[in-house]
Amino acid sequence: MTIYKVMHTLLNSGRWIGENIFQTRSGKQIPVIQVMVLHKNEKGEPTHTSTTAINISQNKQDANKLQLLIKNEATLCPPATGK
Repeated sequence: MTIYKVMHTLLNSGRWIGENIFQTRSGKQIPVIQVMVLHKNEKGEPTHTSTTAINISQNKQDANKLQLLIKNEATLCPPATGK
């Protein structure tokens, strides 16, 4: 999702939740689940945003390992044909 779509959602609904990628100064990419909230003043005008992000690198690695195990098991142990 582009930053423009995120900002559009944020301005229209007051919040955005989704996956994002943070990049360190060294270029390392870190997958995160991110929540952004739009804050408004008494007049209902946007004043600022806040965000929370949770690193999901380990979750992504575990999911990739699981997919590899499933693929290898299907290759090593094909389903019985009943014959």
